[in-house]
Parts: sequence; C-alpha cells; structure tokens
Amino acid sequence: MKYVLPFCTLILSGCATYNETFDCEPGKGVGCKSLSQVNHMVNEGKLPLSSEENPSEPPAPPIAQKNLRVWFAEHTDEEGIFYEDSLVYVPLKSGETS
Repeated sequence: MKYVLPFCTLILSGCATYNETFDCEPGKGVGCKSLSQVNHMVNEGKLPLSSEENPSEPPAPPIAQKNLRVWFAEHTDEEGIFYEDSLVYVPLKSGETS
C-alpha cells in the first residue's frame, strides 16, 4: 500500500512538467497557439469563419419517411414458448402505399 501513492503520483503526473511550449509547425487554422491566445484572437475578430464552415444556405430539410406498423399478437408456438405482443415498424420505399 505504501508504494501505491508514489506510483499513482508518478503515473498521473506524466509529462506535465516536461515541456511548457508547443513545438508543432503551424498548419491550417490557428496552428499551435495556446488556448488563451486563441481566445484573444477570437475576441479581437481575427478568426472569421470561412464560407465552407458557415454556409449561407440552410441544409435541405429531411424527407419524411413513411413507415408501416406491423403488430404481432401474443402467441405460444408448437414447443410451448410464449411470445408477447410486439410492434415492428417497417420503412416503405418511395411509391409504396400502406
């Protein structure tokens, strides 16, 4: 038990104190900036959303799909197994009617 606490402390600390700066190359977006730097850029309006991320047209509404509701009554099969009643919803293809 006396070894558990130091071991957990060592494992949970990981590399937290190893490196305090970012070493990655800047890429698309803000690159490797700290969260406070990104928040500051957002507050100053330096990070506008591109038209790809914020389309001007709303997405098309989904097409309502018609379903057929099938009810299976409770019954007992030949082996004496009892089945409760249940509902199953079956999607209909376009052009089919219920």
